[in-house]
Amino acid sequence: MQFKLWRPGHINILESQARKCLIRRLRPRSRVVLLQDSKVCLGAGNKGRSSIAALNAVMSVECAWLIGRDITFLSIQSPTWALRADDPSRFVNAKAPRIPLPSWLLLLRQGKVQEASFMLDSVSDTPRALGRWTLFLAAAFSGDLRKSVVCGDYLRARML
Repeated sequence: MQFKLWRPGHINILESQARKCLIRRLRPRSRVVLLQDSKVCLGAGNKGRSSIAALNAVMSVECAWLIGRDITFLSIQSPTWALRADDPSRFVNAKAPRIPLPSWLLLLRQGKVQEASFMLDSVSDTPRALGRWTLFLAAAFSGDLRKSVVCGDYLRARML
């Protein structure tokens, strides 16, 4: 996505305004993980306030959208070179992915949880419990946990 902001401004204010535009486009009850390279925006957004008045003004609107639409929003710091999504904002075509998505994640996105679980257990040198946590977290961020087989009957019964 590319946002054209009409007024020039400080990079942190512009990045916060772009994040606000993204939040406005999200569906209600969404869970989103956002990679950001600005530590100022990341810290202010996670804390919910800033010493910069202009940044506070943008975040107060963000807060209303997040609460009103029940959006869970997580920001993670990432180096600028790793953000392929920044390329269109610099009027350059996005670079190709450096590595493909793991096949177990593709299976999970298709809803084939049992196959994804088996594949993750068989290709990983990590303990099985760590693989289960990885699968659980991937399911948590990719869809509705109540409909997920990963949670098990107990958790689904408690959540419904």
